[in-house]
Amino acid sequence: MTVGERVVAEARTYMLGKGTRWRHQGRTKYVGVDCLGLIGMAALAVGCAGAAEWRSDPRFHNYARTPDVALVNEGCERFMLPLDLADLRVGDVLVMRWEVHPQHFALVSRLDPIYVIHAYASRSAPRVVENGVAVAGTSIVRAHRFKGLA
Repeated sequence: MTVGERVVAEARTYMLGKGTRWRHQGRTKYVGVDCLGLIGMAALAVGCAGAAEWRSDPRFHNYARTPDVALVNEGCERFMLPLDLADLRVGDVLVMRWEVHPQHFALVSRLDPIYVIHAYASRSAPRVVENGVAVAGTSIVRAHRFKGLA
């Protein structure tokens, strides 16, 4: 099993049983995580490069509901490598936008078609989910790979 597949397997454990609810700045499996918390904690659990550093940096834990775009960009550059969508592999991270700016992270769990695991703050059932993503006309801003998985 590749490291990317191990990150996905860890992220899927957040959906077991009653699952893990979405919670802003959450970092606790089965209690609550946000999209960044899910990605970071799954990476930390399997020992991805930079995950422990991310976990110890308070700037990545005290943020507003509308993220600071500069901080999002800094974190992506610091802890991950940019890549083209054509080069996606299981375990890569998509940065997405719902409105104008990038503000959501999702973990690629399957290819062709692309599925992602993410902590989704839906009104009806805010929780960690796995669902498909359409690439054409999408909200995907960019893609990244954890350092050490290249």
